[in-house]
Amino acid sequence: MEYRQLGQSDLKASVITFGAWAAGGWMWGGTERKGAVRAIRASRLRW
Repeated sequence: MEYRQLGQSDLKASVITFGAWAAGGWMWGGTERKGAVRAIRASRLRW
């Protein structure tokens, strides 16, 4: 996996990410669990 440095910090992040903040439940817009799982599976990410 490829990583890049974040600005002037010592932090690094992977180049490819999966933004799943909306899957956090009612606090983030009420995304249903089934829809979140479907999106993760469709992304074909390897955890």
